[in-house]
Amino acid sequence: MPRTAETDRVSNECWDRALYAYGTAHLFLKRSLRYRAYLRFLAFIGIGGPAVVGAMVIHHIVSPKNLDLLVWVVSIIAVIEALVSVWSLAANWADNLSYAEGSTAENLALSSAFRELGQQAENPRADLEVKFTELRSRDESRRAADAQKGVTEREKRYAHHTGLLQFKRQCEGCKKVPIAMDSSDCGVCGRF
Repeated sequence: MPRTAETDRVSNECWDRALYAYGTAHLFLKRSLRYRAYLRFLAFIGIGGPAVVGAMVIHHIVSPKNLDLLVWVVSIIAVIEALVSVWSLAANWADNLSYAEGSTAENLALSSAFRELGQQAENPRADLEVKFTELRSRDESRRAADAQKGVTEREKRYAHHTGLLQFKRQCEGCKKVPIAMDSSDCGVCGRF
């Protein structure tokens, strides 16, 4: 199949979608790392505090006269741990971690698939439009689901910068190709 204006359009859109999917994958990877750290901290204070107190009592590190003070301190820590646990349930950290990990994997797969299809569009095959339509449909579904997760403008700029860096493309705003993950003053790819 020869190249046409339509195959060039498909190729350009594939590369754009590959960039956006890659950036979105990294945005949700960043979120998943944050939620994982929150949950590890919660597990640590839930297990670590009582374990330290128990070890101190078993090994007679705490004298009987200081035991009341230790119980008081541990009680305060337990209240804090309970509040953080309630916060984690209300904020849905575990589900948000699971979603972020799934979105990361799906967006990386979409980016890779769009990259491959973009390369194929340079020497188009007869089924190019069918593959593109199917892949675009998957991407639209993923974008709609990701949009419901409250992606901020700051996160969008971060994702865009990440995609520009990976694909070595020029920002439409500042007309620069990012060379590192350093934020700039650009309203399109910076200020993250």
